[in-house]
Amino acid sequence: MRGGGLVERFIGRELSDNRTHDRFIVFRTAERDRLRALVLNMLREHYGGGEYAQDMLHHYVPLLFLELMRVRGEDVQYDPEQAAADGELAGSLAYLREHYRDCTLGELAARFGYSPDYLGRLLKRDTGCTFGELAQTYRLNRAAELLRTTALDTAAIAQQCGYESHGFFFRKFKLRFGMTPSAYRRPQP
Repeated sequence: MRGGGLVERFIGRELSDNRTHDRFIVFRTAERDRLRALVLNMLREHYGGGEYAQDMLHHYVPLLFLELMRVRGEDVQYDPEQAAADGELAGSLAYLREHYRDCTLGELAARFGYSPDYLGRLLKRDTGCTFGELAQTYRLNRAAELLRTTALDTAAIAQQCGYESHGFFFRKFKLRFGMTPSAYRRPQP
């Protein structure tokens, strides 16, 4: 496999590890007609039987994985803590999860005895995310929790989660969850 994308690293790690396989990636594929067509064709071959069905399935599986590797980063949800839970980053990730609001890479590195550059590379290698992406994920997840469980207005939630700019928070939230904070808060039908 070419490149060092998240999907390639995930598959390689899952195939080579001797541990339990309880990690996963979620792909948002609603707008991906080629993926949908591949899966439908695989189902037709599997349930329809027919001559050469197994051979067809044998060739569809690699195509499916190749299409999944094309999915852009923002359309993939990956639990970075699960990826590094058994590794040396578990403590660093736990600290970041608790101090997401104002933690810096330099502070985190010093606390756990790493240089910032080395810790940054470790985080990227083992989680597929940069320090900034991880901190952003923790902030946005906390914001989503506050939207679900409190009556705080979005400006207060943004500030509480470490965002100085309400507009920046709004854009990042919409990018992550596919809807505005207000729409996220509304009860879903």
